This record gives sequence, C-alpha cells and structure tokens, in this order.
Amino acid sequence: MTDDAVVKNICTGFRQCREKRGITLRDAAKGLGVSERTLGDYERGAHDMRIERLIRAAEYYRSTVHELIDFYESKELARRLRLDKK
Repeated sequence: MTDDAVVKNICTGFRQCREKRGITLRDAAKGLGVSERTLGDYERGAHDMRIERLIRAAEYYRSTVHELIDFYESKELARRLRLDKK
C-alpha cells in the first residue's frame, strides 16, 4: 500500500467515523479544537494529521485509533470479497 493510499484510508475513516456518529463537521471541529476548514482538510487528506490529533479524535468520537484508520479499509475489503465471489 502506498503512502497516499494509507493517507486516503485514514482520512476516509476519519470522516466516516464522524458521520456514523451523527456529528457535524462544525461540532467535531469545535470538540477537537480546530477550525472547520482544518478538519475538512484532514478528512480530504489535504493536511497531514499528527498522531496526537488522531488520538484526540479517537477519544472525542469515543472510538479507537484503529477504527479511525481501518474504517475504510474494512469496507473496501468486504467489497472486494463480494466482487471476487461473482
């Protein structure tokens, strides 16, 4: 997996975890102590996220760093397995 793919997985998982919990971008940004633009940039992969921010996000979302990182990858793996069975 390339570095870009890893970043995409993290960013996608980050956004999906927030949305799964019904938290708006505005509320999440406020809870994480960043601007909406910065949080949006994290979710799009436009900014690198420091591990401290990832840990804080996991705490805020009442989640784990593992879930934030693997959320997208798990869905993608399930999709691939379904396609492979056809």
